[in-house]
Amino acid sequence: MPFAAWGRRKWLRFSLSVVTILLVALATYATYAVFYAVYHSPVFEPATASAPAADVMRGVNLGGWLVLEPWVTPSLLYQFEGRPANETAMDMHGFCRVLGAQEANRQLRIHWEKWVTEEHLAELASRGINALRVPVGDWMWTPYWPYHGCADGAVDQLKRVLRHSQKLGLRVLIDLHGARQLRAGPSRGRPARARLPRDRIFAHTLTIARSLARSQACGALRTASTTAGRR
Repeated sequence: MPFAAWGRRKWLRFSLSVVTILLVALATYATYAVFYAVYHSPVFEPATASAPAADVMRGVNLGGWLVLEPWVTPSLLYQFEGRPANETAMDMHGFCRVLGAQEANRQLRIHWEKWVTEEHLAELASRGINALRVPVGDWMWTPYWPYHGCADGAVDQLKRVLRHSQKLGLRVLIDLHGARQLRAGPSRGRPARARLPRDRIFAHTLTIARSLARSQACGALRTASTTAGRR
């Protein structure tokens, strides 16, 4: 009997070892199959004249352009180093508030012109990029404090990029990245608590998105699959 019990335990350990080996082998094969499928998918294959793969979107973000973000465009915010907290800006709201509309708009216009140029877009298109995501703020269309005067010219800059994108065959996703009393972080706009009821905040954001979709800014790309979205 003791020998029989010992034999059963040995057989059980052997069976468990075999099952473990089979499971590890299966997991390894499955992982390899997934990576193989992804690596050989059209997303990783360059477009060619014979097979342009127009349905595949290869995109980049134009972050830090029309909506300032400290980790994308820190150079604009270095000027606030060493200042008291109430004189420091870490986002669009603070930038316009601390500098005032006139000086903030002067600096922003220079930034808008240099941060995204037609040469940049042409370079992206030459490298196979066919889609752009452009974050925008609702203050560009319906300015409120402190954006009055500060955001002047932003919509024209957006139209400029849309026109160049159309010529280069780039599709554009316009992302409503910052909206009044809404934020996904300190760089989206006003870093304040929501004071309006949630349904009114949502209604305001939806109205802006619909206005954007109907605006002339999107009209520049009527045939280029331009969309408006809310982050």
